[in-house]
Amino acid sequence: MKITIEERKQSKEKEYLFNRLARVCYKMHDRCNNPNQAEYKYYGGEGVTYCDKWSSVKGFLDDVDKMQGWDEEEFLAHRLQLDKDYHEKGNKYYSKETCRWVSPKENMNNMPHHQRDFYAYNLDTDVTEEGHSVKKFCAEKGISYSTALGVLKHKKHRSGSWVLWYKDEEKPDIYWSGFLDYRNYGTKLNI
Repeated sequence: MKITIEERKQSKEKEYLFNRLARVCYKMHDRCNNPNQAEYKYYGGEGVTYCDKWSSVKGFLDDVDKMQGWDEEEFLAHRLQLDKDYHEKGNKYYSKETCRWVSPKENMNNMPHHQRDFYAYNLDTDVTEEGHSVKKFCAEKGISYSTALGVLKHKKHRSGSWVLWYKDEEKPDIYWSGFLDYRNYGTKLNI
């Protein structure tokens, strides 16, 4: 997509589109390159980079409408975001081939730091499930996302009737006597 300076001067819509797309490009650069940026630890700090062509706004703009999911009206209505993790979970490279345009909700669910594999044990049904998107799991089960994160960070005991832990952690000892407790009361459950 080319948006010339003349087009931007003659059309407020083209100027607005250019500015919004340039912000997407600058934010991508910031996440990958600036250690002072809040999300850097999830991007540049984890080795995420972008293709040489996208080092400039002009190069990025050239590929904007060639990526899957592009719709100018949806983008201008704030209903599209650039996603590098849609095709491959944990992708570490921004490019025309690895990215696509998705809804903000899809983008949030695809973020690697929202996709750490975990187990969830339900105290009521005695069922253990596997998951990789805590946000999606919480939405499906109708439980509090912030409480579920508290359980995963060992600050809370449970979220509703769910006990959660990351796959790379040892499963917690779970005791049930009407409430979850990591101390020795009630009946220890073997999960």
